[in-house]
Amino acid sequence: MAEEMLAAEQNCYSLGELIHNDDVVRHLQSEGLTVADGPEQIPQGASVIIRSHGVSRAEFEAVQSTGATVYDATCPKVKRIHEIVAEASAEGRQPVIIGAADHPEVRAICGWCAAPVVVNDASQLAARIADGTIDCAKPLTVVIQTTQTQEKLLECQKIIKKECTNAKLFDTICGATFTRQTEAAQMARTAMQWSLSAAATVQTAAISTRSAAVRVQTCNLLKTQRSLIQARSYMRIRSA
Repeated sequence: MAEEMLAAEQNCYSLGELIHNDDVVRHLQSEGLTVADGPEQIPQGASVIIRSHGVSRAEFEAVQSTGATVYDATCPKVKRIHEIVAEASAEGRQPVIIGAADHPEVRAICGWCAAPVVVNDASQLAARIADGTIDCAKPLTVVIQTTQTQEKLLECQKIIKKECTNAKLFDTICGATFTRQTEAAQMARTAMQWSLSAAATVQTAAISTRSAAVRVQTCNLLKTQRSLIQARSYMRIRSA
């Protein structure tokens, strides 16, 4: 979408870096894209692309107010989270976000709802419930950052089911992320199996080497014994 905008428009901006890849960012800048840290840095009538992590409602509306042509590259999964937490706020529910508080995606999600609570994992969730930051007697809506793990979601789900009486939990992990996590786990298991197999092979080879050395030593001892017996026999014959 960025390449499309650069080809079709003049005075092109992105609200924050589009991707965590310095080479790509530098390439786009060389093609004419200016990275703005906030809406206040975008001039009237510019063309602006919103990155896949999304932005807060306030930032989105501020960009629109400049009269900019907006290219919204927000991931559809992230947009769905924006809708869920906005609806939760409208219904008076407490939004709870499982994810990294300093991640651009999570910061953007927080900007689409009122008084969200962000927890990084199950231990933080339990702590926020224990200290009253999250009131489990009240209705909750729980979402998770799209790049988090299923394992983390399941751990949090156990606590929510045990402690909370009126909670809606949405599995908002990106399907592609889950696939990559599964593939990475499978690769790790395969690598471990290979490593164990290789170690077993090395150990077997070492045992075989030691066995061979023992056989050689035994052979040498037998030869020595035969030589001694032959020598004694020869000495007896000479003495006779």
